[in-house]
Amino acid sequence: MVVDEHDVLFSYKTIPAPLRLHILKLLMNLTYWSENSLGARVVLTGTAHAKFVKKYLINGMNDWIEFVGPLPEDIFDSLLKLHPTLGDGELCQW
Repeated sequence: MVVDEHDVLFSYKTIPAPLRLHILKLLMNLTYWSENSLGARVVLTGTAHAKFVKKYLINGMNDWIEFVGPLPEDIFDSLLKLHPTLGDGELCQW
């Protein structure tokens, strides 16, 4: 899951990107991960963690999160490439 620090995906001023781009719809559902996704991690950068925790996490879900500082661009790109759809070379360019 990618948490949007600059409100590009989930801006209150526009329609959230997951509602506009069907491929991102799963970003809005924290319970989507199935048993075969055990060990999945949420990566939060910058100050996005506070907003995310306050808005979306309930009932002890804080234990699901491991905070890391801002990721260097090359590391983020490497993580993104691991995803079967989002790792598409053309998609990574935008």
